[in-house]
Amino acid sequence: MNCGMRNEFALQEHIEQIGQAEGAGLEKICYAPMTAAGKETELGECTVQSVFGYFQNDYDKFNASYENWDGFEINYLNTINDCTRILINNKADKERLGPAMEWEKKYISSLILRYGPQTALILGHSGT
Repeated sequence: MNCGMRNEFALQEHIEQIGQAEGAGLEKICYAPMTAAGKETELGECTVQSVFGYFQNDYDKFNASYENWDGFEINYLNTINDCTRILINNKADKERLGPAMEWEKKYISSLILRYGPQTALILGHSGT
């Protein structure tokens, strides 16, 4: 892996540690829609839009590669190409999840109607 991506990963880790020593870290101010009501947000619950998020912020997962059955190398670029993410204002309170759940059902149905049933395989692969 090139040094640039390693440096970017190190920068993200550095940013996530800002204020931690003083008890004033990112988790005190971040967007964390899945934090349970009444609970304090943990750093890992913060929404950080970064390529590394597709790999659970684990550099080893990001840097992993393997050869597929056709002899082509599969690496982080393949994962990124398979990902489209839309932030939805979900609610930790299950009773308030209705609108988001309904929208997600419509989203999946519209993709299946437009692209066919094989879309379900793509959606399952991308984590949607």
